[in-house]
Amino acid sequence: MDLSGCRSISNSGLVALTDLCKLTTLDLAGADITNSGLSSLGTGNSPIASLCLRGCKRITDRGLSLLLHGNGVICRSLTKLDLGYLPGISDGAITTIAELCTQLTDLCVRNCFFISDASLKTLGSLLQGERRQIRKLDLYNCCGLSVESFVFLARPSFLRLRWLGVGNTRLSGKGKEKLVELSRARPGLSICLSGCEMGCNVGWPFHECI
Repeated sequence: MDLSGCRSISNSGLVALTDLCKLTTLDLAGADITNSGLSSLGTGNSPIASLCLRGCKRITDRGLSLLLHGNGVICRSLTKLDLGYLPGISDGAITTIAELCTQLTDLCVRNCFFISDASLKTLGSLLQGERRQIRKLDLYNCCGLSVESFVFLARPSFLRLRWLGVGNTRLSGKGKEKLVELSRARPGLSICLSGCEMGCNVGWPFHECI
């Protein structure tokens, strides 16, 4: 269900979605929802696999905690999560996601300025077993990352990672040599330095990649 840009969608609208048992995709980009709305969604029966909260600027770490601690279906069904452009998201939300979203493979946190090295350490340490691992990770313009965060991207971390977006971060600046090393060590990994969306085509013109 695509509700992106619908400013009239609010917390009460999310309550109406909680019992849609065939709802697997929900795009709420730019919607005027709060942490309370995510709490309602987190208690529902909708098996949402793909959730976009991009630009929902009233959402914070607490909202993600309420969403995933709600004993609903979503924490077991979620495979793709877009948290781009959320100023209230930090390492705390990433810790919650890592602990509870056992099926998550695609994560976007672009332009989340309070994401730091700690988030990479948490995500990179996820072990196989009864959970899936991150395959696509968008960190574009996460200015809280340091050059030293490279160590959390190297093996044995992120064993299933296939696409990494690090444009406009310290990793794509001072850490570029480290990324070249990473690419050589992991030939199955595409590293985008241009700020593209996840899974971009490395053959596009003006597209800087490693």
